[in-house]
This record gives sequence, C-alpha cells and structure tokens, in this order.
Amino acid sequence: MTGEAIEGKAVMEGRLSKIAPDEFKRGDFMGNDYAINELTHYELYFNRIEKFYWDFFTNAFRIDGVDTNADENQILRIA
Repeated sequence: MTGEAIEGKAVMEGRLSKIAPDEFKRGDFMGNDYAINELTHYELYFNRIEKFYWDFFTNAFRIDGVDTNADENQILRIA
C-alpha cells in the first residue's frame, strides 16, 4: 500500500508429472512444458523473512516463524 518495492520468493517441491517438449524449429531454442503435482513442501518469503513454511513429511506448518503443529507433533512423536 506504500508503493515500496519488496522481494518475494517462493520455494516449492513436488512430484514432476509431465514434461512436454515445445514444437521444434531449426535454429530456435528448445523448450519444455513442466507440470508438478502433489506438492510436498512450500516456503514463502518477503524481504528474506519467512512468512509461510509447510512440509508434508515433517508435518511442519509455520506462520511468521510460529509452528502451529508443534503440540500435535510432540504428541505424535514426529521429529
């Protein structure tokens, strides 16, 4: 709202489900279309400060650095 420029960064991991090559033309660069399904990890940063962090395998879910699943993970003995 202030018009200030900020850096945004997202990190995602998942299962690669499709690679489709672009139409090939001699003398042009080759390209591919990729599709990722079943997202298993996600991070979102603004100005290098973590806003969201989620990981399927560790059951971690942090918002502004606070782990909202910490109590459940402790009860379930998930490291």
